[in-house]
Amino acid sequence: MKWIISGIPGTGKTFIGDYLRDTKGFRHIDMESGAVFQTLLSSPEDFIRDQLTKSENIVITGGFMTSDLAFSLVNKIISEGYVFIWFDGDRQAARKVFIKRNTVAVDLLDAKMRELEGYYTKIMDLHPIIINTFNTKGEFKMPDLIIEEIHKRLKN
Repeated sequence: MKWIISGIPGTGKTFIGDYLRDTKGFRHIDMESGAVFQTLLSSPEDFIRDQLTKSENIVITGGFMTSDLAFSLVNKIISEGYVFIWFDGDRQAARKVFIKRNTVAVDLLDAKMRELEGYYTKIMDLHPIIINTFNTKGEFKMPDLIIEEIHKRLKN
């Protein structure tokens, strides 16, 4: 299985990537890791060839960059046989989760969300599997339920 998981901030992308690594034997590539991001930007073709074309189970996670480069990279990754999965859901719950991390100023988070909203149609043109990672109470679903939902959507 080869998955690329992106989505709105605070929806559990990295958490699920780590969970798949720790419990399901996936290799997790966190695109928000400084070293990975720098390597990707300096040589996208080499990164894709060297890191993403292996025959193992791989999950790539990261927030979506709203640029032509991002769309080009995601398309290249999809062309290597990756399934594009978009994590979404209760925006207020995701915002609270993200703010609690205290990694980015709230005004920057809000600007990123506005920017994502402007690109939403273009992102959906990539035909992702959309997964709501929150339950009706605005709490994260259990990881196995999220993975089960992905598998069900892959079968359809």
